[in-house]
Amino acid sequence: MTRNKDFGALVFLEKESVGLILLKGSPSHIGLIHDELATVLEKYREDELKGCFCVVEPGRYRVRRLNK
Repeated sequence: MTRNKDFGALVFLEKESVGLILLKGSPSHIGLIHDELATVLEKYREDELKGCFCVVEPGRYRVRRLNK
């Protein structure tokens, strides 16, 4: 899990990772980001997130599989 967009971009371009969750948004929205992160962690099991790139923002999230 990271807030570092550069690290997130590197992992996405490499297409190989054990999995990454990128928290995206301003510090003033951290509560909304944490709420959305809780939604992701309730919906997906750990094994479902392995090999995925997940972007969590206030009010939405995206999950994309990296490893084929």
